[in-house]
Amino acid sequence: MKVLILSCNTGGGHNSAASAICTYFEKMGCECDIVNALDFLPKARAEFISRGHELAYKYTPKLYGAGYRISEMLPQNRLYEQNAKGADELCKVLFSGSYDVVISVHVFAAMMMTELRVSREINIPSFFVATDYTCSPGVSEIVADKYFIPHEKLREEFGQATFFTATDGNHGRGVAALIDACARYYEATGRRISFEYAMIDGVNDHDWQADLLARHLKGTPGHVNLIPLNEVEETGFSGSSRKRAEEIASQLERAGIPATVRRELGSEIDGACGQLRLKEKTFEKKC
Repeated sequence: MKVLILSCNTGGGHNSAASAICTYFEKMGCECDIVNALDFLPKARAEFISRGHELAYKYTPKLYGAGYRISEMLPQNRLYEQNAKGADELCKVLFSGSYDVVISVHVFAAMMMTELRVSREINIPSFFVATDYTCSPGVSEIVADKYFIPHEKLREEFGQATFFTATDGNHGRGVAALIDACARYYEATGRRISFEYAMIDGVNDHDWQADLLARHLKGTPGHVNLIPLNEVEETGFSGSSRKRAEEIASQLERAGIPATVRRELGSEIDGACGQLRLKEKTFEKKC
């Protein structure tokens, strides 16, 4: 899997986060590139944004923070339009690099990616990781498959930005809150819960991840259904082998978590779960 991480030279924190994410994926054997999204904009504008942010952080941090909060309540169309201008150059990078996944650690980068998804219908998996100390202005304008809000105190702010939709899944409520909800469901209904775990080769099928899953589910009445991901050409992902899935199932069982591996049917004709879909257009036709 090849990952493009879009950072933004408006503060060291964004680049540090990008570097940490890159290290994580490289340890899993993935190829990663970190790119400054401001490089997709005209040079003068990029330097103005970068230098302006640095000066504001250094000399007027309180004023800058207040401006952030006020900006959150205002329409962000203009900000989006300015950053969307970098979409053309980003498209070229995506096509030339043959990336499977894009991770944005700054809202400006996420806006560029959003523009590609909306105007070019480029549906490469895209994720947004919040790396600011508050909800960034313009967040309500972006579209991503998943939003990662690392700090509990920020989740309420992001929720007030009203950008979460039903497609965002468990968008930052936290695993602990999800498990707690499952426990309450069991108490109310007495029905055992089935946890569906899609296994992606080299991504979430490591021993340490099975240990983490077991710790989260310890004491929760239920059972884990391990599902090797059915291959869909456009995603760049492949499912874990049956052997690996059975190894993880055994590891969970030893930890006291009931687990089974789903039987695979229909993948040879692209008729398995997740495969009944239209082929995506190529980047070459869109860029």
